[in-house]
Amino acid sequence: MNRLRQSLAQQIRSTSAIYRICDSFSARPGGLPLLLPRLGKRESTSLMSSALSTPEYLRPGMTFQPHYTDLQLDRAAILRKETGKLQEFISSPKAKTVIMHGGKCLVRPAETEPQQPEISLPIVADHQTAVQWEPVYMAPSSLAEILDERYQQLFLGVDPDGSPVFAAVVEKADEAAASAQQHGSCKTEWISVQDEGANVGAADAALLAYAGGLASWHGNHLFMGTTGQQSQPLLGGHSRGVGGTPTVFPRIDPAVIMMVTYGDWAVLGRQAKWPATRWSLLAGFVEIGESLEQAVVRESEEEAGVKIDIGSVRYHSSQPWPFPQSLMLGFMASVPLSEQDADWQSKGWDSKQGVPSAAEPEVEPPAFDRNDDELSDARWFHKDWLRNAHMKGAFAPGKEDFSLPGFEAQARRMIDSWMIDPHSPSSSSSASPSTDGDPSDLQELSTQHAANPIQDVHLDSGSFKYMRMRLRHIRKPGARPRRSPPRYVVRGLNSAEYHREVLRATRQEMDDGSFQVEPCGGGRIEHNPEQKTIRVFGYSVEYGQADHAETAKLLRKWYPLYNSIDISNEGY
Repeated sequence: MNRLRQSLAQQIRSTSAIYRICDSFSARPGGLPLLLPRLGKRESTSLMSSALSTPEYLRPGMTFQPHYTDLQLDRAAILRKETGKLQEFISSPKAKTVIMHGGKCLVRPAETEPQQPEISLPIVADHQTAVQWEPVYMAPSSLAEILDERYQQLFLGVDPDGSPVFAAVVEKADEAAASAQQHGSCKTEWISVQDEGANVGAADAALLAYAGGLASWHGNHLFMGTTGQQSQPLLGGHSRGVGGTPTVFPRIDPAVIMMVTYGDWAVLGRQAKWPATRWSLLAGFVEIGESLEQAVVRESEEEAGVKIDIGSVRYHSSQPWPFPQSLMLGFMASVPLSEQDADWQSKGWDSKQGVPSAAEPEVEPPAFDRNDDELSDARWFHKDWLRNAHMKGAFAPGKEDFSLPGFEAQARRMIDSWMIDPHSPSSSSSASPSTDGDPSDLQELSTQHAANPIQDVHLDSGSFKYMRMRLRHIRKPGARPRRSPPRYVVRGLNSAEYHREVLRATRQEMDDGSFQVEPCGGGRIEHNPEQKTIRVFGYSVEYGQADHAETAKLLRKWYPLYNSIDISNEGY
């Protein structure tokens, strides 16, 4: 058993190895619940937090497939000019049409089974979503009396079975729904793909986004912009013009969406019209005459007052977005490090790629000036807090008032990949740590910290004494020495009459012998969870005054949704 633990402890450094271990034991009788008790505390925690909370689309070996991109059609663009062929398609008994009206699609309850999480353990990712809807298909011939002739049949392509697929805009929604029910659909609904895309299967979502975007474009170009003449659909619905001459063509609206980081911190914002708990990435449309990189820089400053380094802007991925015809272009970008934080690079820590939490006592992102006309709120969130916020039972104060966009959104996948992947492209460079000549030590330190269940902060509510303490790893006999920065924790207990009681309780908390607890001063804290405020002040007669500024940095990491975290060196 010791040999198994030693082997897994070595393999646990590799994310791909974690999944090989999971897959191996999942195939055995008893599965992962049989494996976990055989591991040490650190290995089992790391295995669950790193692997089981990882969305399937981000696991090693999985292809990154953004939602709305899994179109199972041959667009057959070469056939759009062949009017006779398109008429033949419309008359084909295999032809089928999706129905549109008022920017919505006609759907029915899905017949497929709801998706289930692969593994049922205490940590379960929240990206699993049941497929609720599937499009209603009707024969083109059955739509003749209710079709809006200004649109006609829009040719989308040919499916893998050789069936021509069209989209049609109808004039009367109730007649279309009634006709669909007559042709076998027992219950129908009109849905917005933008609102319900997460509840539609990947291939159907791509099809409906394609159809909806094309129909929306036609609705906005029913008349020629220069002459005012009514135009007609041409090229199977992929152009409009007068007199049979294609003149205008569908356009897309490019928008940038960016993951702006500062070490292991990321900017998230929210708009007033969103659900009360929703947070997401900064985003905005590209303007005429600017590059995508320039749009990232401009929108970041306009929305949140964040000044980023244009040289740090790196492409991540793209996604069609039914808004109704936008293209989301995802980028990673970073705020230039302050002189103080840049000093970490001289010590061998790669600050831009994300300073390990254990090495962050001095790192805090810069303040920014949010544009109230763009966002109702914008804040820095630490990677550790974001990870914990989406794991059941993990420490993340305020997570009940926090949510991210669904898995179908470009923003969610960018956030997930940044949280999970230690090599996410938050910068263009990668410094090698100088830790006794072993470049794997930085990754090992990050893994150990992520796997360690000890909380950085624990505060009671009310007014109480607190201690700031330093944890030092106790090197086990035979283990090689390793240069690593200390880790700091903050504890505040309203039951403690003296600061020494807080220190004693913390040492009891670390009773497994892994850490040595050293006092670094104390003070008082007033903590009001209802008003979301924390005030740090005062001193300890026994241990002196703690560095309240450093305490506040740690508190801001773990209480990102609080209204204020203030410090004062006055009082007792």
